[in-house]
Amino acid sequence: LSGGRLTEWLTSVPGVGQVFRGGLTAVSLDMGVAIPGSAALSGEIPVDPARMLAEAYREAFKASWGLAVVGTAASGGELGAGTVAVVGPDCVTSMPYRSFGDPAIDRSRVAKTALDLLRRRLLKVN
Repeated sequence: LSGGRLTEWLTSVPGVGQVFRGGLTAVSLDMGVAIPGSAALSGEIPVDPARMLAEAYREAFKASWGLAVVGTAASGGELGAGTVAVVGPDCVTSMPYRSFGDPAIDRSRVAKTALDLLRRRLLKVN
C-alpha cells in the first residue's frame, strides 16, 4: 500500500542508521513473503497481517519498534483497504486505513499515517 515510501523517506535522513535498522517492501502477501528470521507467509493470510508483520520485523531486525502497512490500493473507482500497525515494548497498536484517489498521493498519505501512529506511540512511552 505504501510502495516503499516509508523506507524511502526514512533512509533519506542523514544519520538514520543509528535509529532505523531496515525495511521490506512486498507487492503481495499471498505469494509467500519471506521475513528474515521467520517462516514465510503463504496460504491463508492472518486476520491482522500488519500486526504480524510489525512483530516479525521488530524481531528480525532486533529493533525496539516494528511498523508495517498492509493493504490494497484504490483502483478503478473502488476504495482500497489496509491496516497500519506499530509494535513496541509493551505496546501493540493497529488501525484500519482506507485507500482512495491517486495511488501516488495515497502512498504518501498512508506513509504519513504510519509515521504519525508511530510518533503517537513513542510520545506515550516517553
